Amino acid sequence: MRNTKEKILTATEQLIYKKGYTGTSINDILDETATGKGQFYYYFDSKKEACLAVIDNHVKIWQTHLLNGILSRDESPLANLKEMLDWIYSDHAQKKIYYGCPVGNLVIELSALDEDFRKPLEQLFSDLQKKLRKIYQL
Repeated sequence: MRNTKEKILTATEQLIYKKGYTGTSINDILDETATGKGQFYYYFDSKKEACLAVIDNHVKIWQTHLLNGILSRDESPLANLKEMLDWIYSDHAQKKIYYGCPVGNLVIELSALDEDFRKPLEQLFSDLQKKLRKIYQL
């Protein structure tokens, strides 16, 4: 069984994807994970901190698989772009119920809500833009 922190992060990510950050309460997370407040607060100081961990996880996945993986291969720019789109599509296709792009949803809801949310999301897209400019010599 996954550890409690991982369970909380997974539930937080899924709930934010489904209900949005503002629509998700700590009680929703506790109910979803069957954990108590003490367990939640042992790992996270707040819902915001848990959400920042969710954002950090998305950023790491995109950096690993997309920026340092797919877009760093010695393939043609067109092949890299196709693989990037296939990777994004594959992630979206795995969803049983589709609430939009998980990362896109975070950007739309959280970027204007709090500077701490905006910074890592902005950096991710800035890094992606730089990588694409380099590949496509823009």
